[in-house]
Amino acid sequence: MISCAVTVISLASVLASISIAVFVIIAIIIAFQTYVIIKEKRFAFQTNLDIAPIHKEINYYSRVLDDPTYANELRMYSISNWIIDKYYHLVKKVNQLATLFRKKEFIFNSGVSVLSALQKLTVYVYLAWQVIFYDMSFANFTMSFSAIQSILSSIKNFITGLVNMGENAAYLDAYLQYMLIPNEIAVDGGKQTRDIPEAATQLQVQNVFFRYPGGQEDVLQGIDLSLEKGKFYVVVGVNGAGKSTLVMLLSRLYDPTQGKILYNGVDIRQIDYKQYRSLFAVVFQNYKYYQMSIAENIAMEAYDASPQVRDKIIFCLQQAGLYEKVAALPKGIDTTLGRLLDDEGMLLSGGETQKLALAKALFKQTPIIILDEPSAALDAFAEDELIQTFNRTARGKTVLYISHRLSVARYADKVIFIDGKKIAGFAPHEELLRTSARYADMYQAQARHYRAEAMANG
Repeated sequence: MISCAVTVISLASVLASISIAVFVIIAIIIAFQTYVIIKEKRFAFQTNLDIAPIHKEINYYSRVLDDPTYANELRMYSISNWIIDKYYHLVKKVNQLATLFRKKEFIFNSGVSVLSALQKLTVYVYLAWQVIFYDMSFANFTMSFSAIQSILSSIKNFITGLVNMGENAAYLDAYLQYMLIPNEIAVDGGKQTRDIPEAATQLQVQNVFFRYPGGQEDVLQGIDLSLEKGKFYVVVGVNGAGKSTLVMLLSRLYDPTQGKILYNGVDIRQIDYKQYRSLFAVVFQNYKYYQMSIAENIAMEAYDASPQVRDKIIFCLQQAGLYEKVAALPKGIDTTLGRLLDDEGMLLSGGETQKLALAKALFKQTPIIILDEPSAALDAFAEDELIQTFNRTARGKTVLYISHRLSVARYADKVIFIDGKKIAGFAPHEELLRTSARYADMYQAQARHYRAEAMANG
């Protein structure tokens, strides 16, 4: 654009020799060209906006068809072709939008070309008139025509550059709107402190309310808890009661909408978020392993293949009850999980995946361990074994065990019973059976189910 401006300025004397009428005609043509270019850019931007969500759907169906976790479902219900039909329907839709865009683009480009030809013709006719009626020499004709064309080309390129800047700004604006969303959690400096005073009480939840971004209702209301260091807590409640949400608040994946959470008397929002999260090992309900070795899945970035780290990994696998299975593999802890990158990789069952997640949590050696439905994929015997493992390996740590099975509650120092978006009970299991009719009803309902199941099998 700077180069174009310099060209126009350096040849300005030629413009001075042009008739005002011709100059006005050329200016009008340039204005029309600019209008057509802007229309084309706006249409291209809108087309990209229209296509973007369709591409998102296309990518989703591609992942479904390629993800091993969907394989059995696709085969059992013979729905692969149904998914493929959806995929091709969307591809066809994208092609239709792209074809429409190309047709419009051709019309816009043709319009610009016609206007450019009209512009050139205007200059040519004007200079020819000067040759015929005003004795302009052929040398001056050639020089003037070349200079004017250079000026007009520079003006067009300059304007196109401005329009392109506007187009890029539109895309950049969408990017900036996303990138400039304020990060209220992962923020360094300011009021934060790295000093966490020691205290008998480790975590305190004070009148906490929480509503998910964009949500219309609170999912937790007026939560008050005091969690002591080294205790084993079981968090129970019906599905959707807010058990997992409480975990996300405690581990600071979200901040409360109202109220505060204290760690040893310090508001967790005043603690460096990386340091605070290093206090937690969390086994999430939807845990997924990585297509890496078993050792890397457990140690993650701490894995350096040293004997000390490998021994620690083996110890954690033993504690989690998965080592015998791993030790029987030809490559042991170096076995790749999954077969996306390694045809000889190992596929884990749901229960084995949970045990792997437990080993990973134990490896981190944190003062607080949170397990979100770790026994969901385990049978009653495996679940009991898992609880015994925790009682043995997590001594001295604060453990929060989220479960919909109240049978786990009898192992807890205290049960956190969430009902109606609030803490409906916070006491040992036996005490809650006596003092909370709702808790007792839920426990008896589950007990009847297990008794009926046992009778049916026996």
